[in-house]
Amino acid sequence: MREAIKSVLPGIAHRICRWHMGENAKKYIRNSEVMQMFHKLMSEAYTPEEFENKWHKFEDKVSKRPQSRQWLQMIYASKKLWAGAFVEKKMFLAMSTNQRSESLNSKIRRYLNRKLTLSQTVQQVERYLTDMRTKEAEKDCQSFQTEPVLTTPFYSIEKSAASNYTYKVFVMVREEIEKSNELVVIGKAESNASSTYTVAPKGNLKSQVDVECFVSEGNIEKLTCTCYKLECEKIPYCHVFAVLIDLDISFIPLCCIYERWTKTTKSLFASDRKGGDFEVSEQVQMCHELTKLSTQVSYQASKSSAEYAKTRELLKEEQFRLNEVEKGIKKPKVEKDVVSSEKKSPHQIKNLKPVVTKGAPKKKKYERMKSSLEERRKNKCGHCGMLGHNRQRCQLLKAENDATSNIEKLHELS
Repeated sequence: MREAIKSVLPGIAHRICRWHMGENAKKYIRNSEVMQMFHKLMSEAYTPEEFENKWHKFEDKVSKRPQSRQWLQMIYASKKLWAGAFVEKKMFLAMSTNQRSESLNSKIRRYLNRKLTLSQTVQQVERYLTDMRTKEAEKDCQSFQTEPVLTTPFYSIEKSAASNYTYKVFVMVREEIEKSNELVVIGKAESNASSTYTVAPKGNLKSQVDVECFVSEGNIEKLTCTCYKLECEKIPYCHVFAVLIDLDISFIPLCCIYERWTKTTKSLFASDRKGGDFEVSEQVQMCHELTKLSTQVSYQASKSSAEYAKTRELLKEEQFRLNEVEKGIKKPKVEKDVVSSEKKSPHQIKNLKPVVTKGAPKKKKYERMKSSLEERRKNKCGHCGMLGHNRQRCQLLKAENDATSNIEKLHELS
């Protein structure tokens, strides 16, 4: 994947899935404290010098086995693809794992199985895409026709976010607006081209972040933050909102709004979906116009018997002609040379043969072996002691019961 991305998408940032890195590390790290150190190396935004110091401490605590040493050398060589010190300032839109891809795979497995033929597989994939597009259309409709409830004390900024962003992105932006209530601007430094604001939490003024604001003709042209969240995740972070609130700005500047997260992003691309909805609506409209016209003609023709008979014959002829046209559309003529060329074609796609996949075979239901005593009890009659039948099917017992009943009847008659 790494080589393919370099050749096909040059200059694009690439990182290794954090979840897979953690699962692979469990094979070589048994201690929970050492595992926690490794997770910090993946997530914390250390400087390269801090990372080297943390790495040497982590390396000393890992097992000295040859396999573990080899694994450490391998992941250290690719540190720029997974370590937080090297990937935190790159744009990954807040994604550190390939969870979205795995989620897509798990959903499409509900529609597919190994027994499907090639044509059935294509149909199931089309069905899955249709369901996805239907849900996407429902979300778009909900985003355009509903407004989320505004809950933060900064009403104007939150309303600006609700009018620009889709609902899911708005929820993330609203959380950052709420966090900005706990921050305060403690310093300001101005230069010819920009102004730098120092932002810190109200309870910890030593933890400072600088936000640089570029203003041109009274409008904010650019905002940058030393936390790099705006550049990496493409949503305004709490430090940016703290500066906007301090400047008494009641909207989110356009430089902070990423076009991909907005409601109108689809309007930039022409839709290539071809469905039957527009055709049906056009047909209904034409049907309404013809119905309206035919109603007027029928009313005028009904005033005279001669006009009625003439109009009736015209309508019958037109109906017959339209039926013939419709039959011709439904049963198009197929040229013989086309059919013969299809039969002579050497390339024919056939359905794939189902292949038995690897794995454990299906479990068979085995019954417990019965002892000889149980077998004898099952097949031995409790009345006559003979094998092969039970007391309910014993013919001797039945004959004795019949004889007893006959004797009772004779006593009753006598």
